[in-house]
Amino acid sequence: MSRPFIHEKSLNDWIIGSIQALDDPSCLTLTGLLEPGPPKASETVTPLGGRTAVQHISLADSGDLVVKKYRRGGIMERVFKDRYLYTGSCRARSELEMLVHADRCGINVPEPVFFAQKGRWLYQCWLGTQKIPNIGTLAQLAASSPDLVQQCKDLLIRQIHRLIDHGIHHVDLHPGNVLLGTDQTVYILDFDKAALVRGNRQTLSRKYMNRWNRAVAKHRLDPDIFDLPPFY
Repeated sequence: MSRPFIHEKSLNDWIIGSIQALDDPSCLTLTGLLEPGPPKASETVTPLGGRTAVQHISLADSGDLVVKKYRRGGIMERVFKDRYLYTGSCRARSELEMLVHADRCGINVPEPVFFAQKGRWLYQCWLGTQKIPNIGTLAQLAASSPDLVQQCKDLLIRQIHRLIDHGIHHVDLHPGNVLLGTDQTVYILDFDKAALVRGNRQTLSRKYMNRWNRAVAKHRLDPDIFDLPPFY
């Protein structure tokens, strides 16, 4: 994967990296919006989505954005709720780069705009993407519009085949990370910890199938709605 060129600015304890260069006023506005952290009102629990801290913001040169703040899970959440030890790459930057690569491969993903890192060795980070006008995730639509989920399954399968064709392992692909846009486009969300893999195509295909089926069973989603054919 060729790394995309990212425009970077350093502002005190912040690093702002963007695909299209943000001017100084936008960077200052951005750090001011992120400094307090997402308000509790924006923390929502969605089907299969877990607890996600997001903000909806608008920048003069980028439009309406969705901003995700990275948070830990498991036992480490008790110690470092939203901080990470820098080991050579910022987590948000890695996801931004993977989104650019996935887009180049013809996969429908939220358009990446920026990453923000506060702190050097022990840091917090955010990822900003263009807001997608949408109907909801497939997990959300299962109860209200099951026929709509069925209708877009072929589109989803094509997207998964592209992931496999390009050796992209999305480690958490499930119905809560598939968004249906108002234009009837299927988008794949959340490329945190995604990686490029080499090797047998069937191995990656099985990983996708197993992860999908585990999520459907764990969250008691209708298997008739979410049943997918083997990807290999």
